[in-house]
Amino acid sequence: MALTSGYRYDLFISYAHLDERTPQPGRKGWVSDFHDHLEVGLSKVLGHMCAADIWRDPRLDGATLFDREIRERIEQAAVFLALTSPSYFNSDYCRQELACFTRAAAASKHGLVVGNRSRLVNIRLFNLPPAEWPAELAGRTGFPFFEAESDEDLGLPISAGESAFRRQLKRLTDSLRELLEDLGAGAAARDEPAGDARGPADYDVYIADVADSLRRDAKRVTSELERAKVKVHPRVPPPHEAREHAAAATAAMRRSRLSVHLLDDLRGRELPEREDATYPLEQLQLGQCEAPAQLIWIPKQLDVDAIADADLRGLLQKLEAGLREAGRYEFVRGTPQEIPGQVLARLAALRNQAAARVAGQAVLLDTHVKDELFALQAGQYLVQNGVRTFINPEEDDPRQNIDILTTRLQQTTSLIVFFGQVGFDWVRARLAEALKIIVTKDCPVRHCAVYLVPPDRDKEDLRLQFPLLQVDAIDNRRAFDPQILAPLVARIREGTA
Repeated sequence: MALTSGYRYDLFISYAHLDERTPQPGRKGWVSDFHDHLEVGLSKVLGHMCAADIWRDPRLDGATLFDREIRERIEQAAVFLALTSPSYFNSDYCRQELACFTRAAAASKHGLVVGNRSRLVNIRLFNLPPAEWPAELAGRTGFPFFEAESDEDLGLPISAGESAFRRQLKRLTDSLRELLEDLGAGAAARDEPAGDARGPADYDVYIADVADSLRRDAKRVTSELERAKVKVHPRVPPPHEAREHAAAATAAMRRSRLSVHLLDDLRGRELPEREDATYPLEQLQLGQCEAPAQLIWIPKQLDVDAIADADLRGLLQKLEAGLREAGRYEFVRGTPQEIPGQVLARLAALRNQAAARVAGQAVLLDTHVKDELFALQAGQYLVQNGVRTFINPEEDDPRQNIDILTTRLQQTTSLIVFFGQVGFDWVRARLAEALKIIVTKDCPVRHCAVYLVPPDRDKEDLRLQFPLLQVDAIDNRRAFDPQILAPLVARIREGTA
């Protein structure tokens, strides 16, 4: 989701596919390196990981057509980064992207220039003279990401690991931060809690089997929920056998955020060889044990006391009069037309409850510039799983660095320090400084870890004992995979980290 109000993307990166080519197959090109470092740099200056929504077309086929999808993405971008080079200026495709954004921005509510900054940013990969630039870039100095021996020398792009690259990236990210804020990406938007931390299946719903009298209503509810972008798991049965039915229904409920049970005065279809059990009522009982939450619905005009089936009557009376097992289920009456709205309202309430549980929980990633790309991947994983994630920026003023670290630790329940190419003395110093702040400022940090990333190190380097602070080791040295953070994500959701 973009920070900037009214736009789908904060940044659109436009580049020539030749500038991404490398002589070694499978190795990242310059554009990919730039994209990664830009995302980390913006996360630092904006405060949150993945704070800005950046889009770049990964396709490298020079014959790709300038299609409707690309045009729409450009028109929905707040800022356009043109990675200019001889290949870029010689590409009809890139020139079309440039012209498309210029037209769209000029016709938008903000215009092409906001304050004293242009929404069209020239990222100069080579020392091309302004006389060779297209009209859209005239008068825009841009950001030089090249080194040239003289004014006449074409030069070459600066490698991402060099100090000159980092200096230009800092200038760029500071400028983009101010431009995005001018476009409406204020501090309130950046500091909004991540919300529900349950993960990608937050809005999955399971609609349990129903009696024949409610089958048409269940089908209509499914259609309306799917139109509202809610994923509805297929009803069970099949399978028909009792054991397989129980396993399949349990699995579907566990994958869902909410189990919906539509009941009336009929018991529904009987399970094979079990005259005392029916599919709807068996799934209702399974849901009480297996579903994260249940919504139990009966018709508004149903007189429960008049139901002839004594067992069904007693069950519905108990459910309607019950204490809802501390919120595990909600019992509602209504018309069939009201069911989709009742389900959506219950989902919203569950989401708000989960958001309240994790609102005060966040992870701070503390990394040296040498290991920041690993921090980016770890941060992306945490954000994708609904975890509010900060990354500590690096400022030229050491005092400012400490002030920002203090502010972040006061907002954080978990601290992760990255240890890869950086020296262990740096890691120890950061942990020692963090410990002092946590103790003297009474910070809410409950968990601290050192994240070991490539290159692999000898075990004697892992001296992680600190007084007054337990430091865990997250060992990902041999084959980096941020999914190793899954147990931490689970602890955050449980409120124990």
